[in-house]
Amino acid sequence: MERRRTQAERRSDTRKQLLDAAAEVFARRGYREASVAEIARSAGYSTGALYVHFSGKHDLFLALFDTALTEWGMGYLDATSQAGTVAEMIEAAGRRWGQLQDENPAQTMLFMEFWSVAVRDSDLRGEFAQRHAAMRATIGSLVAGLRSATGVELGVSEEKVGPILTALADGFALQRLIDPEAVPDSLFIEAVQAVLGIRE
Repeated sequence: MERRRTQAERRSDTRKQLLDAAAEVFARRGYREASVAEIARSAGYSTGALYVHFSGKHDLFLALFDTALTEWGMGYLDATSQAGTVAEMIEAAGRRWGQLQDENPAQTMLFMEFWSVAVRDSDLRGEFAQRHAAMRATIGSLVAGLRSATGVELGVSEEKVGPILTALADGFALQRLIDPEAVPDSLFIEAVQAVLGIRE
C-alpha cells in the first residue's frame, strides 16, 4: 500500500511546481509581462493557491533565484569533490559549466532576466545584489579551499577571484547562447586557468 504524503510533503511539491512554472514563464515572457495568474495556471493551480506560498511576483522571483543559486552551488561542489589537484578541479568545474549551458540554456536566459530586472527595479536591486555577492563569496571560498588543501599559490586573491570568475562565466555563457561552437568548454577552462595562474 502506497504511503500517503504528509501535508508538508504536499506543500513542498506544490511550491516546487509553482517555482518550475515561474521559471518557464519568466524565461519566456520576461518578468514585466509575466503575471501571477499565468504562473499559477501554468502550474495547474489557482492564483489563491500561489498566494499561500508566495506573497506575490516579487517574492516568487527572489525565491526562484534562491533555488537556482542553491542548485548551482551544490552542482559545482559535487562536480569538483573528487578532484585531487587544482588543475583537475578547474577542469571539472569547466565541464560542469558546459553541462549547465547545454542541458538548460533557459536557465542562463532566466539569470539574465534576473539581472535586467534588478538593474531597473530599485526594490529588487538590493536583494539581487546580496544574492550575487553570496555567489561571488562561494567561488572565493572554493578557491581558498583549493589553496589551503594543495598549497598552490594562485595568481589572484580570494577577494578578487569571485567577481572575476563570475564575470567570466556570465560573459562566456552569453556568447555560448548565440554561438555554442565558438565557446567550447575547453576555452572556458583555459580562461579560468589563465586568470588563476594555473598551468598544467
